[in-house]
Amino acid sequence: MGAFVVGHKPCQGTNRHSFIPFGKDAHWPDPTVGISRLVLDLDTVPRTGIMSKISKKVGLQNVGFGHIQLELVDYPGEWLIDFAMLEQSYEQWSKDMLARACTGIRATLSAGFLCQLEQIPDDAVFDEEVIGRLADAWEQYLRNASVKGFTMNQPGRLLRPDELRHSPILRLVPLPERYHQSKFFKGMSKRFAEYKTKIIKPFYRKHFSRMDRQIVLVDILQTLQGGQAVFEEMTEALALTLRAFNYGKGGWLSHLPWIGKTTHVLFAATKADHVTRHDRANLEQLLRRMLSALDSDNRLRADVARHEVMALASVRATKDYRTEKSPRREVLHGKPAGEPEVAQWDPGNLPLDYPPRWPDLCFHFYNFEPTPMPAARLEGFPSINLGKALDFLIGEDIR
Repeated sequence: MGAFVVGHKPCQGTNRHSFIPFGKDAHWPDPTVGISRLVLDLDTVPRTGIMSKISKKVGLQNVGFGHIQLELVDYPGEWLIDFAMLEQSYEQWSKDMLARACTGIRATLSAGFLCQLEQIPDDAVFDEEVIGRLADAWEQYLRNASVKGFTMNQPGRLLRPDELRHSPILRLVPLPERYHQSKFFKGMSKRFAEYKTKIIKPFYRKHFSRMDRQIVLVDILQTLQGGQAVFEEMTEALALTLRAFNYGKGGWLSHLPWIGKTTHVLFAATKADHVTRHDRANLEQLLRRMLSALDSDNRLRADVARHEVMALASVRATKDYRTEKSPRREVLHGKPAGEPEVAQWDPGNLPLDYPPRWPDLCFHFYNFEPTPMPAARLEGFPSINLGKALDFLIGEDIR
């Protein structure tokens, strides 16, 4: 089972290294920087019937009957954005990335990179020192775009390099058409092909080939806060990533001999605790409408045995309150980042339309921090729909 995240996920981490939910200094963990996994071995015994008696007497679990190994895999969401590159040539990728870099808010963010690019002659050679400076400027642009909430930031490994930090293969930047005949362009095109062969494909082969249950985490709320351009780019990223998978039936990755077959896909709208109680159904419905628009021919939903959509919060950071004074309304009780103490906050209402009617949007995203949870040691963390999500993914295997 695995998950990927589409939406706003800032690149800059903090100096925090673990989730501390119990004491005064409760905080969220750092963003994922590499591959992490947790393996759980579950032994199940039928409650009644002949199989129950045989299991207890013979010990069928010891030979594999009634034994389930659940492997949870986590990885940076930025890496999955690279799957779209598998369908592109270097020329196509460069054209797309540069057009995006020169549009809207991104044009301001990419000014430093574009300025450096203008200083390189049309007949430039493939010089690693020049490429290093250009790659640093491209990386800074991608990081600034990510902080603003933009999603289509490639190569994704440049933002989350993990063990590839400082590797020459990550010095990959787009080049305009005027360089097509230069050694600079040919060398960069070769590096692009190498990045796909040595980075993107092995990542899929090692970590997706045996995945049969998948959670697609979609950060709708924070991208709504980012505005129309950010929201539309997140939607585009989700469409491209799902098209790349297509779950074993003709997607971009279907030519790989090791491709697996995903049977259960859960689409989860994250941060369900960041909207009021009456808006959680609207959050779920907004994601349903988005998926319906992205999968208008029902190919994705037809490729999997089961799929579901739900609003989800794995650790709940707020409580639901209702104001006493008229007009009474539902609010959230919690502590947004940067605020000195817990208080009541009104995030407004989610849009019911997809795509949203931006002039009418009256929703504000408060980035709530976890509050101290001393009872969680014994009772577990408060959550929204976490049990329901687990039941959908693995419930039939342990009943």
